[in-house]
This record gives sequence, C-alpha cells and structure tokens, in this order.
Amino acid sequence: METYIKTSLNLIKQAKEFNDLHLISYSGGKDSTATILLYLLAIENKIIDQDKVKVIHSNTLMEQPLVNVIVSNVKMALDIEFIYTTPPLKDRFLFNIIGRGVAVPSAKSRWCTGRLKIRPVQKIQNNLKGLPVTGERLGESKKRDLKLNNCGKSDECGIDQFGNKVFRPILNWTLCQIWDFIAQYGEYIYYNLFDDLNLAYSISESSNSLRTGCIGCPLISKDKSLEKYCEAYPNYSPLLLLHPLYQSLREKKNRVDKIIKGQPFIGGGAIKLHVRKEAWYQILEIENQIRSTVSSFILVEEEEKIAIEENLKKGVFPRG
Repeated sequence: METYIKTSLNLIKQAKEFNDLHLISYSGGKDSTATILLYLLAIENKIIDQDKVKVIHSNTLMEQPLVNVIVSNVKMALDIEFIYTTPPLKDRFLFNIIGRGVAVPSAKSRWCTGRLKIRPVQKIQNNLKGLPVTGERLGESKKRDLKLNNCGKSDECGIDQFGNKVFRPILNWTLCQIWDFIAQYGEYIYYNLFDDLNLAYSISESSNSLRTGCIGCPLISKDKSLEKYCEAYPNYSPLLLLHPLYQSLREKKNRVDKIIKGQPFIGGGAIKLHVRKEAWYQILEIENQIRSTVSSFILVEEEEKIAIEENLKKGVFPRG
C-alpha cells in the first residue's frame, strides 16, 4: 500500500508540470474520496500547495441521502476550497423524464451522467483553467477499462497524451487498496468517514462492494446499495419504489410511437403524457411519505416541481 501511495504522490508532483492548479471531481464515492485523501497527503508533504487544490462536486439532486450527508461532512471538514454546483434545470433528471417525456436513460442512451454530473463540473474546470483530476481506476469494470483505454495513449501519470488532459492519480489502484487507504487515512477528513462509506457501499457483504449511485438508478437491474441503506434507515423505504417506477416508463405501452425513416417504431418515442402525470403523482407521494417522518427530506427541489407541473399542464413533449 505504501508503495502505491508514494508512487501516486510522485505522479502528483509530475502532473504539476502540465498544470499546477489541480481540480478534483468529487462524487461522494469511495474513489473520489481516496483521491482527496491522497491530495491531503500531498499537501502535508509539501508536494503541492493547498491553494492549488480545489474540490468540485456536482450534486445530481438524485443522490442517496447518505451520500449527501457524506458530501456535506467532507465539505465542512476540508481546509481546501470546495466548489458545490447542481445541474441547470433544463438538464435535471425528473424535469426531463416527467416534465418533457424524454425516454428514461438506458445503456444505449445514457444521457443522465453527462447532463447531471460531467457537464456542470467541466464548466467550472474550463472556467478555472486547471487540470481535471478524477478517481477513475482500471479494473472497476470491463466497460470502464475500455473507456480508459480508448481515451488515448496514456502515460504512467494517467494523463492523456492526446486530446483533453485528465489526471488519474489512482489509475492502477485496486479496490482493496482503496478501502485500506480510506480506513488508514479517512480521519484526515472526519472521524467516521470510513464507516459512512462502508454503509453506502456495504463492503462487509462481499469482497466486491456494492455500487452506489443515484436513487433508483434505471441503468442497473437492482439497487442493492439503496436496499441496504433502507434496512438501516426504514424511514427512507419508499425510495425503493422509484426504481420499478422508472423501469415501467420504458414499457412500449407507456410511450408514443416514433417514426424512423417513414416507418413506425412502436413504443419507441417519448413517454405518454397521462403516464407522466400518474408517475408524477407517485413521486410526490413517495416524497410526502418520507417527509412525514423526516421533515427535512427533499426529493424534488421546488423550482423543479413548478417547472414540471407547468409542462404537464401545457402537454410539453421533446422537440421532434
């Protein structure tokens, strides 16, 4: 473990030659948390100046409650600048699928990640003109490895030599090393950081920690992480209804027919208006159920609620 830490700290030193301002993309997950911890060690060892490191978090507004707690605690604990942002209204998840009828994200059309998380962070990175830093790693999945290998020919720093420069200081770390590192250094941020991440990922369940992401993520078959969270905090159990609701919005009977090159594509278009109205009622009911015991809980921001209801009244559909 110590060898990997020293190697990554040396890579941070080398990466300063590309750009001395390092902008860490922080999701609230284990890998980006480990990346922040690595930079805290780099600052402690005078490898990089504290004012040359900034953390950027884009709250998708669809995060699990525990992830929001972790992010809030990290934000308060860090002495380095923490930049918090949210996606613009036009890009938000529920505004698009309920307010506009855009098809629920799928493996073939994964529009959510770019709009909710990547673009808001990239906008800030571009304005600050710093070096983007991510916690991306090889070995997470075959799909992720393919993406990283297609980024361009990378050097040992994990910085693409062609196209956009992105620094990946933990590119070659294993899952076990990530958890060992957080267990050893997590208190650099706050005392029970490891325990909170443990609950979010349920690492005690198996050698492979569970995936954690947006509430009811429609891109996975089963949200096991949310299930574990709701076991620990039953007041949030209504959230488990969101995943099957999103899946139902994909069904052909709930979508309009689409014309492609003059031929009808049955059930391949936008989500039908009456289906969206019923889904919206169910989403608000889920929020109300949780708020009856957790008064501070917010599933949908007020401005998004207003915009969705206006669109439903007008019968708005995606252009085309």
